[in-house]
Amino acid sequence: MKMLCICLCFIAGAYLSVVFGADTKDINKLDDDKQMTYNIELLMVADNAVFNWWGGLAESDEPYAREAETASLINQYYAFVFNGIRERFQSVIKGFKIDVSFVGLLINKTSTWTEDARETGTTNSLRGMVDSREALHNFLGWVNVTEHTADHIMLFTG
Repeated sequence: MKMLCICLCFIAGAYLSVVFGADTKDINKLDDDKQMTYNIELLMVADNAVFNWWGGLAESDEPYAREAETASLINQYYAFVFNGIRERFQSVIKGFKIDVSFVGLLINKTSTWTEDARETGTTNSLRGMVDSREALHNFLGWVNVTEHTADHIMLFTG
């Protein structure tokens, strides 16, 4: 399922041509009732860098209220992100439909996926750099031991 969705994301027209032996122009002529539907379940995960960044924008002085405001800001922002993702997939090509379902947004305030992958002394940037290969490896380890129902998990970091 995951490989199929990756193919659909990046090479939708070519994929349909190869699998169904049809030209993209022919697929665009299919009736709406003959559309094939692919369902993608998406769990969005925001790590502690995202939480800390949005926490800097929160205005509350009381710690509990500040944490709740931070979570609210993150939820609102990623709702917009998800809606953009869903809109983009719905407009990929006529002839089939990609339906992206929101499974949830996990805000992990203590994640070590990216923190353990920080590189030191590699740049003059005020923000630290992260070894993306190591961070994704760390995240994959978490995904493999965590129970979830989504067939796609997307990590956001700041």
